[in-house]
Amino acid sequence: MNSSITNSEAQRRLVRRYLASFVAVVSVLSALTLWLVLPIAPQFTGNASFDQKMMFVRAMRPDGQQKLSLVVGSSMALNNVDSDLLAAAYHKPFLNLGVWGMGAGDAQALADEVAMRQPVDEIILATQFFELRDEALTGFRISSAAFEQYMQAPFLLAGLSYRDFYDSLRMRQRWKKQSGNAQSYVSLRFTPTGAVRLDVPPDRIDQARWDPKQDFPQACEHCMDEVEAMCRVWHARGVNFTVIMPPLTHWVRGARADVASLYADRKARLKTSLAQCNATFFDADEWADFDDNCFADFAHLNGEGMTYMTGLFADWRAGKGATARVKFTCDGKAR
Repeated sequence: MNSSITNSEAQRRLVRRYLASFVAVVSVLSALTLWLVLPIAPQFTGNASFDQKMMFVRAMRPDGQQKLSLVVGSSMALNNVDSDLLAAAYHKPFLNLGVWGMGAGDAQALADEVAMRQPVDEIILATQFFELRDEALTGFRISSAAFEQYMQAPFLLAGLSYRDFYDSLRMRQRWKKQSGNAQSYVSLRFTPTGAVRLDVPPDRIDQARWDPKQDFPQACEHCMDEVEAMCRVWHARGVNFTVIMPPLTHWVRGARADVASLYADRKARLKTSLAQCNATFFDADEWADFDDNCFADFAHLNGEGMTYMTGLFADWRAGKGATARVKFTCDGKAR
């Protein structure tokens, strides 16, 4: 037998074994990576709460026979409105679409996308004074085509073109400590209806969030425009529209006169504006005094405060509200 032919065949076998081993290793690593990142949403916008909320919405099973109530807005909706409690109180489906930093314009766009999948009979917008400003608060959203494609695509292919595997792996690595931790300000532990409770203990409260140093926009020539537009759209569709203004800490209103003034100003403007649109406005501070132990920071309620405010809202809407302003005291240590 020709030894050169034998050697050549042996080399080819070696190359084939090498390639097969290489493909097998790559396949195993790829499968492992995919398995690791599956709980992490594709990076549609770079805003983790928006991206994860898209995954949450995708996992829902639309029921065309039942009308849906939507809680929309920023973290004021996500962390301050207990949509699970509302679903139990009204015996109907609720979906909390709150997203970090989301303005009313983007909240409207997201609500529209969801409303195309399931009929909606109510919109509840939760907002705060610093979000009612002349300039747009946010600029992140996905197109209707991208939204529908993500909702309809097969499981493993959904949002693949938006997937950043490196960023997904990094987020998965931090998940238990940050996004999956109820004691973290960046928790994304969604309840069954999509809300997030902030159970930040007193010794983990971030002083920078408790005592904000930023200057809040004063101008309000167009600060009601997005809310008014939202109100008109849903009113024209025969959908109930309500705005909730959560409370602020006593501490920040005492330490920052500008905050107290802006808070009062925006509430007054909202009340007037929504009355003209035949919408309702719930001013939580008007109906209850929340002690500062009910807060995770100056504007976000903790889990206990969230439950108190939402229960108060449910009673108020059912006409069961107290005739006098009630006092809510939470269990945290006094600051």
